[in-house]
Amino acid sequence: MAVLGDYEIFPAARDAANKALEIDKSQAQALMVLGIVSFLYDWNPPQSEEYFRRSIKARPGYGLSRALFATTLAHHGKSQEAIEQIKQANALDPMSVLTNSFAWHVYFSSRQYDDALQSILGTAEVNPAFAPASWRLSVSWEQKGEYEKAIAASGERAPELKRAFASGGVRAYWQRKLEILLHEKYGFAAIARCYMHLGMREEALKTLEKGYRMRDPYLIYWLPIYEEFDPLRSEPRFQTMLHGLGFL
Repeated sequence: MAVLGDYEIFPAARDAANKALEIDKSQAQALMVLGIVSFLYDWNPPQSEEYFRRSIKARPGYGLSRALFATTLAHHGKSQEAIEQIKQANALDPMSVLTNSFAWHVYFSSRQYDDALQSILGTAEVNPAFAPASWRLSVSWEQKGEYEKAIAASGERAPELKRAFASGGVRAYWQRKLEILLHEKYGFAAIARCYMHLGMREEALKTLEKGYRMRDPYLIYWLPIYEEFDPLRSEPRFQTMLHGLGFL
């Protein structure tokens, strides 16, 4: 989530938010920030929910808080409330690129991939320069098994993915994507997802465990919701990670 920027600034963001609350205990933006920090940095979803609910109660018309709350809810499986919150956020600020981009998270996490695509396509249309749109489009098309469209949305990596897919089909696509991600050291969950597509279950688990030990802030987003990880959910090692993330 790019709202707060780099992971390292989360403690400073928490300090600033707490200072704001010393002045005004119902400061909605400060409560929203604490909701984000509690989720991504502390791995404490229940506390995050409490902060977001307080933020929304303090300022019901604050669309960004609702959108971010919807995103965190969606990423730990509370799809129905997440959809309700993102719809309210969109109604409050229908032209917001950020709100529409967070809607992608809500629908993608709910495995409503057509709705996820619709939201991110709308975001890209409003703001073609919105950088995260490309990845979100690509991963959405992958989940629907439409690899040519996923490749077309892959930016500068499209040519090499296209060559791999043309030469070896779906497996070659995931093998090349894995090589790219490993080279770029990009995302434990994204790498583990590639391993699962290649039938490399143990490598996927080890990669997720490494991210868990390093407290990768985005692991809390993707571990609970990627459907590729469904075969791992009964694994005690996987459940240990879910418990540590505050989900069990």
